[in-house]
Amino acid sequence: MPPPEDDTTGSPQHHVVRSDWHDDRNLIEDIAATIDRPGSAYDRYQAGVRAFREWVHQFRKRGYDKSPEAVHLGSWLRELLANKGRREGGYDLNTRPLFIPDDLNDIIRRRQREKDQVIEEKIKLPPIFLEVLTTDETRALARKRSDSLHEGNLAAYLSSLVEKERKTMQNPSWGILDLLDDCRLHMTRHNLKFTENYMINETDFW
Repeated sequence: MPPPEDDTTGSPQHHVVRSDWHDDRNLIEDIAATIDRPGSAYDRYQAGVRAFREWVHQFRKRGYDKSPEAVHLGSWLRELLANKGRREGGYDLNTRPLFIPDDLNDIIRRRQREKDQVIEEKIKLPPIFLEVLTTDETRALARKRSDSLHEGNLAAYLSSLVEKERKTMQNPSWGILDLLDDCRLHMTRHNLKFTENYMINETDFW
C-alpha cells in the first residue's frame, strides 16, 4: 500500500475514519511497514516501538477481527495522526515518525477498561458478571435472556445465579471432575489409549 502523502487531505481513508476492523488492520499494517522498512527512522529497540510490533504480531496470529485491542490501537493512532497533521500541517510517516510512548500497553488496556465500563453501564449488569461475561455480545445476550426469564430486580437475580454457580464449583463433585480432566490430559500427553464409561455418580477409566 503506498505511503500517505505529506498532507492529511491526501491520506488514505483508513488513516482518518473507521468503518470496520479492516480499517484498523490497514492502518496498523501501514505503520508496521514503515517501522520495518530498511533505513526506517524508527528505533525498533525503543520500548514503545517494541510493544507496537509485539501487538502487531499478536493481531496477525490471532486475527484482527478477533482482537479487540486492534480497535483501541487503531483509534489511538488516528488521534495521533490527526494531532500531528494539525500541528505540523501534514505528515509523512517515512520521514517524520510517530512518537510511540513507552506505556503503549497501558494506553490500550486503559481504553479497554473504559469501554468495559461503558458497556457495563449501558447493559446495567452487576460488576460480578464481568468475571464470566468477557465480550459485549455475551453481556448483551445475558441481559436479553434474563429479561425474558425474570421480572423484578435483575441485578439481584443475576448475582444470585453467579453465587449459586460458585457454590456448585466449590463442591467436592466439581473437584472430582477437575481430577478426571487432569487424568485425561496426562493420558493424552503420553499417548495412552483409554475409554470412558460415564454415568451419573459413576465414572470409570480403563
